[in-house]
Amino acid sequence: MKHNTKQRNSHRECDSVELVETAKEAAGNWRRFESFGWSRIGELDDPENWTIVYTHHRDSRLLDQSNAAAIEDALRPFLEADDPDVLEEHHGHWACGWIDGFAIRVFREGKVTRAFRTYMDIVGRLDDYPVLDEEDYSRREYEATLENFDDAVASVR
Repeated sequence: MKHNTKQRNSHRECDSVELVETAKEAAGNWRRFESFGWSRIGELDDPENWTIVYTHHRDSRLLDQSNAAAIEDALRPFLEADDPDVLEEHHGHWACGWIDGFAIRVFREGKVTRAFRTYMDIVGRLDDYPVLDEEDYSRREYEATLENFDDAVASVR
């Protein structure tokens, strides 16, 4: 998963000027996507205040799958709110089949949302170290190893 270098800022909290500048750049990022139509535009009162971030796709490796699950866990409180600041996104893509991620409200009433701050904290953590949840990633590696072992043994029999 690649991140815009302007969004990087280690795990320390972004200072407010940098955070606001990053938020301004992120808000409405979907308008700059090539050959993209976002079906939620008509559902949202303020689509220009939202950003779309992708976490994984059909062919993602274990690390991206694990990090995507950790990101979803961190954003879950914002997904489950009555007036959510995070929405799950699942988009078809000609090259990779599908790509999943989130729409995150960047601004609410002119202020940067907690949801966007949380996501930026995650981006900072990923800049410092590529694994968000060691236990989950290790479990995925172990399960994949067992599956691969079973496949290898079955082909020898």
